Amino acid sequence: DHMHAVLNNGIEWQRWDIFYIRAGIRDIIFNRDLFHDTDKYKKYFSLAMSLGFSLDLSTVLKGKDIKLNYGFSNDKVGAGLDQQLDFVVSF
Repeated sequence: DHMHAVLNNGIEWQRWDIFYIRAGIRDIIFNRDLFHDTDKYKKYFSLAMSLGFSLDLSTVLKGKDIKLNYGFSNDKVGAGLDQQLDFVVSF
């Protein structure tokens, strides 16, 4: 009935051998309002921007492939910040 596509994208910059800086934009919605009801599309258009980093801990913890990721983004409705912290272990 109301088909749409959502675009999420970002970049990652390796500043040092073990440190990555990340930035992105998410929740860009493309639907028929973009062409048929542009006032409504502009009124309800919102996106979330995110920043974060990744730290490769494999040089600190020898023999382990572990990464620490942290990121935060604004809430789509402007009510605050969403945060995420995780560890990735590969084996």
